Amino acid sequence: MGSIMNITLTLTLAYLVVMLGFSFYYSRRNVGTKDYFIAKGDLGVVMVTSLIFAEIIAGAVTVGAATTGFTTGLSSVWVNWGCMVGIVLFLLISANFFRAMNRIKGAMTIPICYEYLFSRRCRLVMLFVTVLSYLILFSTQPVAVASIFSGILGVDKTVVIWVCGIIFVLMAIFSGLKGIAVMNIINSLLLYIGMTMVAFQSVKQAGGLGVIHATLPSTYFDVFQPDFATAFGGGIATAFATIAGSSYANAAFAAKSRKVNYISQGLAGLLLIPFSFLAPLVGMAGKVLMPDSAAGGILYTMANSISPFLGALACMAVLAACFSTGPSFLFLGITNLTRDLYREFIRPDATEKQELRWHKTMTAIAGIAFVYFGSTNSSLLTQILGAFQIRSVVGITLAFGILWPKMTEKSAFWSMLLGGIVATFWFFAGNPFGVAPFWPAALVTVVIVFAASITSKEAFSPGYLRYKEIMKEADVLEAESGH
Repeated sequence: MGSIMNITLTLTLAYLVVMLGFSFYYSRRNVGTKDYFIAKGDLGVVMVTSLIFAEIIAGAVTVGAATTGFTTGLSSVWVNWGCMVGIVLFLLISANFFRAMNRIKGAMTIPICYEYLFSRRCRLVMLFVTVLSYLILFSTQPVAVASIFSGILGVDKTVVIWVCGIIFVLMAIFSGLKGIAVMNIINSLLLYIGMTMVAFQSVKQAGGLGVIHATLPSTYFDVFQPDFATAFGGGIATAFATIAGSSYANAAFAAKSRKVNYISQGLAGLLLIPFSFLAPLVGMAGKVLMPDSAAGGILYTMANSISPFLGALACMAVLAACFSTGPSFLFLGITNLTRDLYREFIRPDATEKQELRWHKTMTAIAGIAFVYFGSTNSSLLTQILGAFQIRSVVGITLAFGILWPKMTEKSAFWSMLLGGIVATFWFFAGNPFGVAPFWPAALVTVVIVFAASITSKEAFSPGYLRYKEIMKEADVLEAESGH
């Protein structure tokens, strides 16, 4: 234990020094809101790819996927599979719209895009859904770190959660989007290499895939656990949530060109294919070799049983996953709150300095509040899937708004509001009747969309005509700039 503790502490301290160093360095380079929120729209393929990939692979997903691999098997792959499908849908449906809104209208958040396509009240609903979902996602990250490091360090889990949460808050305050993107290059490499080595050695130690398959019940290899509706619902909700995801939209805002955005998001999706199996395989190998272990810490327990170095590497992979996503989720959530509430309604005449000050203050307040929220909840994957299922409603509405000419503002507002309320209630009520929030929320959303829009006498709604107009303007601008 002393060896693994010394190795882990040394690597962790070195890692934290580097990450905090990057944060404070970029705090001096973010001279305005465009620098701070979208990195001047000048990120290349490597930065955008690492920004997307590292934000998808949250530390909570990595730890939760290993835990689920230990308890039920491969079903946790649906979180990543949903993101892969979602990237395809995002690129086909909404990526160019968000980029056009940034280039033509100066948009830096998704809610303002909803106002342009639908109405101001839709912007407010979208603001609520976006902020809530990202803060829920943020709340899971300190817990994921604590699930590994509290046992190693012999420190109470709550203490680790709060220390980690405060560091995340500081990084979110100082880094800005470009700082996060640069740090995520390091995080992505550390995460991918570390988890690949841990998974390979874990499967080897268990005797190979054949032994694992022969030892574990057949249900462990059924991706539709605990049932088809729950597993598939989580995946499809994640996909629709991606259509309206701030992480993906910010990448579209910040990329140098359409081509860079398409290549980068496509690469991130391809990287997910092998990665989605790594953590579950570690958990399944752990179930074969040490079936009485605690499920929540199996990622570290399995790696450390092979060697202290591998145990330390597993810890660093989780740390990289959490630090690539925790500050980013908090930053994105408060960016929406700043641009779409403070700047629009509270203080429209605010200077850039005042806007940035308010953003940093709210980051600290919301960060502390949701660190506490995360510390009181136990299931990491449940929280993550819940956040995605709440956000999936607005993704469905956006897809209709872009693809269906008769989509009206009225149908958009009521589908988002009532669908979002149903999803939120269902999530916090603990999935009544064992039904995932996506199904009742999606049903309400689709029914309202059709009921409110089908009676419209207009062949093309005003929002759809505005959408076609801005896309034409963006095509001309992109052609002139050579992108």
